[in-house]
Amino acid sequence: MTQDIQVPSTVSGHWQTPQGHEVAKDYVKLSRQQLYCGAVPDFELATMVYMADRNSFELIGMQTAARERIRWLSVQLALKSAALEAALGGK
Repeated sequence: MTQDIQVPSTVSGHWQTPQGHEVAKDYVKLSRQQLYCGAVPDFELATMVYMADRNSFELIGMQTAARERIRWLSVQLALKSAALEAALGGK
């Protein structure tokens, strides 16, 4: 799937760099289940990050999972927004 991502102006600036576009394209290819802790619901993942022992290496894994999830959700939102705008005729 080589989809060109239309980045809305409201998305954070890091997606608008060439490196950011490459990262975003990587996330287009992934399904939610392919993410680290992909089977874990969003709220449960947030709770896991919040409750993780701050002196444990477990925190690093949970923060990584949360970061990946946020990036994936950001790309999915950009794709769905572009599809909706196209379906509405670019209004």
